[in-house]
Amino acid sequence: MKLLSTLLLTVATAVSAVANTITVTPYRSGISDSAKLKNLDHYQAVSWGFDLTGLELGKGWAITGAKLTIKQIYNWDKNYNQLYIDLIDNPTWGDATKKGLNFFSDKNDGWSDYFLENNKANLKKGQDTYRLTVYEDKDGPKTKENFVYNFDADDLLKFNAFVKTVGGYDQKKVWDNTLKKNVWVDDLSKPRQTVGLTFDADCHFYNNGVCFDITTTYVPDTAATLGLFGAAVVGLALLRRRSAR
Repeated sequence: MKLLSTLLLTVATAVSAVANTITVTPYRSGISDSAKLKNLDHYQAVSWGFDLTGLELGKGWAITGAKLTIKQIYNWDKNYNQLYIDLIDNPTWGDATKKGLNFFSDKNDGWSDYFLENNKANLKKGQDTYRLTVYEDKDGPKTKENFVYNFDADDLLKFNAFVKTVGGYDQKKVWDNTLKKNVWVDDLSKPRQTVGLTFDADCHFYNNGVCFDITTTYVPDTAATLGLFGAAVVGLALLRRRSAR
């Protein structure tokens, strides 16, 4: 009886999911305000990529929650403004010093998303984007707010789908005989699972830092776990039948 109870407890523990949350912040060597995405300037678009290879996604682990926070954000004046925020697969990575954080010149004075809508030419071949939200500051510098965006079910489905694609490779330095120096190249033996967020500010948004929370949950092999659970239940029933005799 004691052995069977232990088995049931083990199965119940296995059925329950284990969740972990990591928090990432933007950083790029040599850029002092990279944590603020350079304050989201009107003439600049930003791609912020994450290397999630170490999370073992697709090997029992899945992304089950995500939250973007922009601290103390406000537009520089009261004029109409838009901050387009998208999800992107295979984000531009750059060499090891960029840490997935890249800035692009955006000279468009109108209201359009650098990474979406009519701007597909700005994407790499085979790259895709997905609109998450558009932030608007209603009163300019009068109020600073903590903007929080929680991913909904559709967002999370797209997030997991984007992560499944190979998002480039780790970088390694090799000697280039033509250039006569070490250069960064892809290490094809180490594929990455990368995904990213993009920001296109059609105005100028000051802020006090950006962070992104990613929650992953481990879901065990359902068939195996249910089979074990079924065997334990049958064993318990037989034991009760013997006790009743």
